[in-house]
Amino acid sequence: MRSVHGTPGPAGARARGLPLLGLLLALAVALPLWTRPASAAETAATASPKHASTTSAASRMPTSSSRSSTSTTAGVSATARAASAPVTGRARHIGNDYPWETFGQFEHQDQGTDPWREYYGQCDSFAAWKVYENLHGPGAAPRPASYPAPGWAPSDSSLSPVDQDTWGNAGDWPATAPAHGARVDTTPVPGSVAVWADGTLGPVGHVAYVDDVYPDGSITVENYNLHVNGEYSRFHLPAGGGTETSFGATYHIPWPSAFVHLGDGPATAADGSVLPPEPAPTATQYGYAYSPDVSLTGPGSPDAQFAVSGGWQTRAGHGELGTMRYIATSGSTTQGRATATWSPVGLTPGVCYRIDAFVPDNYSDNAAAHYTVTTGGTSAQARVDENAFTNDWARLGVYRAGPSGAVTVQLDNRGAGGLYVAADALRVWQQPDC
Repeated sequence: MRSVHGTPGPAGARARGLPLLGLLLALAVALPLWTRPASAAETAATASPKHASTTSAASRMPTSSSRSSTSTTAGVSATARAASAPVTGRARHIGNDYPWETFGQFEHQDQGTDPWREYYGQCDSFAAWKVYENLHGPGAAPRPASYPAPGWAPSDSSLSPVDQDTWGNAGDWPATAPAHGARVDTTPVPGSVAVWADGTLGPVGHVAYVDDVYPDGSITVENYNLHVNGEYSRFHLPAGGGTETSFGATYHIPWPSAFVHLGDGPATAADGSVLPPEPAPTATQYGYAYSPDVSLTGPGSPDAQFAVSGGWQTRAGHGELGTMRYIATSGSTTQGRATATWSPVGLTPGVCYRIDAFVPDNYSDNAAAHYTVTTGGTSAQARVDENAFTNDWARLGVYRAGPSGAVTVQLDNRGAGGLYVAADALRVWQQPDC
């Protein structure tokens, strides 16, 4: 999904000298039929101050950003073929194996683009990756040496014709894809790309990958950025539409307006028989599916991995996974400071890891948030100016895991009085060296 920029209304007709009926028709034509929703930037400009924002995930409408200055609504009727019986089965490349996960979140487009010129974390970037996997064949596609992999591209990325400059925004795909060898119709097939038209799930549409198609015509899809957070979710969608609930918000999801077919088709067994669809998920699946190279912990993790002491409060609908913690800074008080402690698991002894702290968009204005990183009995200090980050990752540094693989990070509420400090997700990802 990418955010729309204003599309002018129809040009007004000259009314002078027309009969009454002609005048009324001319006025009707002159009236704009659609009002542009506020963009993410406009919404941010009118929000409450960062330390006490009242915006929640439940109130966000799906939007995202576009390179172009206009957005074209892709009329499905002009390009889509009539629906036929659903092709049941499962896709060949199901799962959240997106190489650039946690980059481009919350519309941070300065963090790069994928090999198909789609911004990291966008719905069409994830769909472009899945189309590439389809076209690569039934076997596993190339993977980066470690995850996440900003700047990485498979050597054969040109297998896929997807390109943001020629395909446009998500809602444009039904109109633009046929020129690049894709078939577009209204029939779901495992591995196809489901498309929602402009104005349906955001002003410039939305795309998702079809994992499973069932005999009753329902589907399971996986996608990124439905909640404008650059994150992953997977859900079952009945033929009449349904709901998706993740990251503290619930959306009604209508049936897709079209399906784009490029290298899709059900997975097959060794004897060539079509594999049946996987059981439909009973609830929305969301979060992370990293390789062992990266760990993400924070609110919602087991107590052994994330714990707080003191008067921390929870704010639903904010933060990396929608459950941030925050507390007032201690000011001149030196006794009984509150702490938040992260203890990621699964790290390899002696391996170097970059550690980043996620800074939410509210109750986070401490100019010197105080982190202590402990590895192998040695502690190091890191300071973060939370005012310099909004829904983004602040780098704490690169550290070598201790002999047992243990790494502990602690944040306390030291800081000038009258401010707040936030404790949210911690991203720990493998590096080639320290």
